[in-house]
Amino acid sequence: MKPPQQFRSGALRLIEWGGLWKSSLEDPPMEGEEWNEKWKSLEGWLARWYNLEPVPVRKRQCFVDDDYCDPERTLYVAISDVAILTPEFLDRIQQWVREEAPQWRVAIPTDETPQNQIFIYPGAIKINPTAEQDIDSFLAAMRPATDRVRQDGRRRFGLDW
Repeated sequence: MKPPQQFRSGALRLIEWGGLWKSSLEDPPMEGEEWNEKWKSLEGWLARWYNLEPVPVRKRQCFVDDDYCDPERTLYVAISDVAILTPEFLDRIQQWVREEAPQWRVAIPTDETPQNQIFIYPGAIKINPTAEQDIDSFLAAMRPATDRVRQDGRRRFGLDW
C-alpha cells in the first residue's frame, strides 16, 4: 500500500520544504486537465512579452517546463536568456498567479541550489531571507550562475551548437 502524500501550504521557500505543496490543505486534488489548462495559460501569458519558441532566428528567452507527474499546483519556468531574469519578469509572473491562478505557484530554478530557487506566490516572492531583502542584487548575481547551469546542460545533452 502506498503511503499517503504529505502536503504543506503557504508561501514556502524550497529550503523550508521540498515536498508536495498546496495553497491550502483543504484544496481538492489536482487533476491533469487542470494542470494542462494552467500550463497553457502561463505559456500564453509569458508569450505576450517573451519569446518562448526555439526558432533559429530569435533566441528563446524562457519556457514553461515540466510535466504533470506530481499532484501539486506548481509550474516551472526555465530561463534560456538570463537577461530577462529581472524584477519586472518576476512581477509579470506574479501578476499571472494573482489574476489567473491564485491556488498555484511558479518556481524558477537559478543555479540548482535549493536556497536560490525562486518561488512566486500570489502574495510573496520567496527565495532565501538574504535574497528577499534585495531582489535586484540577487537577480544580478544569479544571471551568470543561471547561464553557467544552462550552458552546462546544453553541453551535457549535445545542444551546444
